[in-house]
Amino acid sequence: MASTTGIMERLRETTRDLHKEAESRPLQRSMARGTLPRGSYAMYLAQLRHVHAALEDALDGVAGSSAGLAELFTDERRRVPDLDRDLAAFGIDPAGVPVLPPAEAFIADVRELATENPISLLGPLYVLEGSTNGGKFLARVLERSLGLESGDGLSYMDPYGERQPEMWASFKRSADATELTPEESDAVIRSARRTFSAIAGISDSIMPPEQIG
Repeated sequence: MASTTGIMERLRETTRDLHKEAESRPLQRSMARGTLPRGSYAMYLAQLRHVHAALEDALDGVAGSSAGLAELFTDERRRVPDLDRDLAAFGIDPAGVPVLPPAEAFIADVRELATENPISLLGPLYVLEGSTNGGKFLARVLERSLGLESGDGLSYMDPYGERQPEMWASFKRSADATELTPEESDAVIRSARRTFSAIAGISDSIMPPEQIG
């Protein structure tokens, strides 16, 4: 079966619409404007913690049998430790935060992918790793708007500091070097699109559209 490389450009082009939609949610807009309430930000982090815990658990289970995923999912790219630090700064135990329905549905999807088509996990990994690009800007806004001058609560948004460009470039190289059949490439794109939709759904569960600020 023929294989293909260069998945990053296809991902960028085929998810552009949903990427834009996710960034336009009231929660994301409020965050960028510096008007997001502290409690909404903490709840968003808690839901992302549920999401990342499920994804990282799934990746741990399949990376050993997938050289491509093993190359992409390194310890440095784990986000659960960052989220735990951030939530601790807000006095929140993630275990005590209910999983909202959109996050619950995404978690079920991730577990199904891990069982039926593990390479598809590249899709959510692409979306969530890519969010660190805009997250670096949002961290500076949140630092001012929520009074987080100490940096507490911002580990997830800006995990790499000045190494952000280097880490994203490395991710892109590794993803593009991963050999995928056309069918696998299509599956990765579908899972990435579902991830953007899940993020939008989680955001709207915390700050519904009528609460645009």
